[in-house]
Amino acid sequence: MKTFTRMIRRYVLATAAVVLLVVGLLLGLTVYLGLHYGETSDDRARIGTLAEALTPTADGLQFDPAQTPAQWMQGYAWAMVLDGNGTVIWQYDLPQNLNKHYTASEIASFSRWYLDDWPVFCWTADYGLFVAAQPRGSVWKYNIYSSAALMDAAAAGLLPTLGVLLAAVVGCCAFFSWRGARQLRAIAAGLDTIADGGTVELPTTGYAGELADAVNRASEQLRRRKEIIARRDDAPGSAMMCAHRWR
Repeated sequence: MKTFTRMIRRYVLATAAVVLLVVGLLLGLTVYLGLHYGETSDDRARIGTLAEALTPTADGLQFDPAQTPAQWMQGYAWAMVLDGNGTVIWQYDLPQNLNKHYTASEIASFSRWYLDDWPVFCWTADYGLFVAAQPRGSVWKYNIYSSAALMDAAAAGLLPTLGVLLAAVVGCCAFFSWRGARQLRAIAAGLDTIADGGTVELPTTGYAGELADAVNRASEQLRRRKEIIARRDDAPGSAMMCAHRWR
């Protein structure tokens, strides 16, 4: 009994340790991805730096000569500046089909989403609206919003939910371990009975059903052999041989 109790305890503890390890790895991966890609994809800060590097000169808008335009635009596909009327007053590698006048509704639309499938980022400067686009397919850009009450409820219920899930997993493991241990105890008791010369007929359901069936077949074979031996000992010839020996 103590052996099976230790087996159940070790199984449950090992399962709980695995679950905690998986949860810890998932949380660690989430934090790592957030820190790593959050820093490298802080486009709001980058677009502000890029917009401030563009300054008005006598020849029009130009990038700060501390770097070449290609260096400033590293990571971006093209850029443009719109004046208050939506007219392009400066551009860098702007596709020809985008070099046009933009209405207020068009500006409001692409400032939130995409412009011709280009993920664009905007920055308001003294000289106008600075717009820069990253390569197509490089950024997932959508605005997601929800009620504050829903987010607060989700944050407050996160840890209790994880606790309940962990308890459910451990409980299920303990339940199935208990059922399995009960079947193994029955098989062990059956083997003890066979060793003492008795016969058993164990239930063959559950995950240990094949093992129980093998024990039942072994018990039946031993029973038949005992019957054969008993019949041979009770036969008349055996009685005569025993009498002859006594003479």
